[in-house]
Amino acid sequence: MMVGEAVKYIEANRDSPFLMYVAFNLPNYPEQPIGKFASAYADMPMPRQSYTRVISLVDDHIGRILNKLDEAGIADNTIVIMMGDNGHSTENLKGVRVNNHASGYPKGHYYSAHGGGGNTGKRIDHKGNFLEGGIRVQAIIRYPKTLPKKVVRDQMVTVMDWFPTVLELAEIPKPDVTLDGRSMFPVICDAKAPSAHKVLHFDWPNSWAVREGNWKLIGIRNQKRNYHPLRITQSRRSRTGSEELPQGKARTGGSSAGPAQQMGQRRETQAQRRRQMMSGIGKLVLAVLCMVSAFADDTTADEPLYDIVVYGDSSGAVTAAVAAKRQGRSVILVNPTRFLGSMSASGLGATDFLGKRSTFGGIASEFYDATAAAYGKTYVRSFEPHVGQQVFDKLVADACVPVVFN
Repeated sequence: MMVGEAVKYIEANRDSPFLMYVAFNLPNYPEQPIGKFASAYADMPMPRQSYTRVISLVDDHIGRILNKLDEAGIADNTIVIMMGDNGHSTENLKGVRVNNHASGYPKGHYYSAHGGGGNTGKRIDHKGNFLEGGIRVQAIIRYPKTLPKKVVRDQMVTVMDWFPTVLELAEIPKPDVTLDGRSMFPVICDAKAPSAHKVLHFDWPNSWAVREGNWKLIGIRNQKRNYHPLRITQSRRSRTGSEELPQGKARTGGSSAGPAQQMGQRRETQAQRRRQMMSGIGKLVLAVLCMVSAFADDTTADEPLYDIVVYGDSSGAVTAAVAAKRQGRSVILVNPTRFLGSMSASGLGATDFLGKRSTFGGIASEFYDATAAAYGKTYVRSFEPHVGQQVFDKLVADACVPVVFN
């Protein structure tokens, strides 16, 4: 319906300037392929199948609009912009839980992303976080009359830059206000033009991030010593590819330097730690860390390391990482499945039912109490996996343990 109205709008305004905003909900869930894509890719496994169906549907919708511009003879003089809002979702929530849901679906109808069918390649993570997989998205502009064709740019831009860019392309004076965005026109025309942004700030909803050049600092609001500085490196395999390498914890006081300068000051100390760790258990820790940075093409010999790398998704892995961090160790949790102990959390809860409230340094007791609080009760004998995951998420966040979903 929306695409049909867009096509009609183009026809009605083909002889005059117009602005048209077409906002697709897809491929956000609920994933609802229709028409020729409803049963497409039958041999493809889930959740990739469902996601590919709705991606193809969106492509088809966009194609109908572009075809109409061609048919109307105004494609060369029309600015077309397409941009995503965030990385793919990995949510796998239960079905609609109430009657009269806003979606119109009945109670019990599945309403989520099947755990995530998207793929960010070597960029880490997904929707809902500030790693590159969560916020680095496709951005395409087409204006055949003025702009170069079939070129790719690597400079950093933000969604706020579209407004001043369109004003410049349409030769419309800027409003007499301070704009956060900067025109992309110089970057679009010149691959060597510098980015208009030296620093970018992000905030949503309880997390924040600061990017300065090739460095990014990520934190959780109202928590101390949880900053996760990352270096974004250029891959030799792809001129537009990038990956993020966990760099250890950052100091939170005593310096007014920016994120990049703070990390530079720590490199010599970290190099000494690397030499010390290349003995005994240190070799094993280094080998596990190489799994995290396997996509790095230009990692230097003095990259910072963590004292401890915990690899796993079980309740034992999560609690081990939290316990180590509480003991003052620098630790990172590498999670292979994107779930924090939710499927095995019942085992941890059972330790409390058996009276072993000191298991894992008291974390079993904390887990049990937090789970009961989530249900608004004083005692629970069983719980749903997603509740267990929520409790683990908070345990990890409160302990300021950085997590990489590998």
